[in-house]
Amino acid sequence: MAKELILIRITGEDRPGLTASIMSILSHYNVTVLDIGQADIHSTLSLGILIRVVEESSGHVMKDLLFKASELGINIKFFPINADDYEAWVKRQGKNPLLVACDIYRPAAITQLKVCGEKLGIPVFEMGQENPVTIAKE
Repeated sequence: MAKELILIRITGEDRPGLTASIMSILSHYNVTVLDIGQADIHSTLSLGILIRVVEESSGHVMKDLLFKASELGINIKFFPINADDYEAWVKRQGKNPLLVACDIYRPAAITQLKVCGEKLGIPVFEMGQENPVTIAKE
């Protein structure tokens, strides 16, 4: 399945539940959030979310987000991001990607994450059945 990278920029008056309502839509479509940044200055929100989404769903995601933005009285814009540009940006950050296995209640999920990490060439950090908070802090 072909995937798209889209930068979502949201501005407007901040209010409780705004970010949660946006993330709920992204979650509904199984969107992968690659990066997120937020500033809130004097109740004015500036929110950027970089997502990876299956091409077949991207139009639906943007439509639902536009309707939600209209309902909330906020501004929303979408910018396509080239995959090569994204990879170059990640490398310039000087950080290496890492997957962290925190789903201790489903051991098969840890195995699945390891398989995905191997396919992607990304290391997987796991501590077995330890407390998920301890794993995340490690």
